[in-house]
Amino acid sequence: MKNYTRLALCVPLFLFVTGCADLVVTNVKSEPFTGALAMMKATVKNEGVTGAPASTAKVEVKTPAAPSFSQVTTVDTPPLSQGQQIELSVLPFHPIQFAPRGECFEARVCADSADVVLEGAPGEGNNCRVRTFCNK
Repeated sequence: MKNYTRLALCVPLFLFVTGCADLVVTNVKSEPFTGALAMMKATVKNEGVTGAPASTAKVEVKTPAAPSFSQVTTVDTPPLSQGQQIELSVLPFHPIQFAPRGECFEARVCADSADVVLEGAPGEGNNCRVRTFCNK
């Protein structure tokens, strides 16, 4: 019920305009880190019309053998003003941690995982992005 109340506060009646923050993960990638490790990075952007307070992003992984995603870690996200984005270093990893050689795993990064940011339409529905990483 909490999310419906919060959503109603952000969207004026009969308008499709939101008056809230809207955190979106726009990119998930990996970069060389140290030795054989890579660093998973995620870009979080406030696409809303007001600032967003500090929040938390979560990282979930779905391995080839797993039926669903499971949380691996969380990362603090600083306050973001309207239109501002930040690239977060979310997880140092070696692909063998999550997938055997020749197989792939999926990583899902979700902004505002603790639901502290007052978001309008589409609400929390656009907070996550999934990326496939392969262990070659």
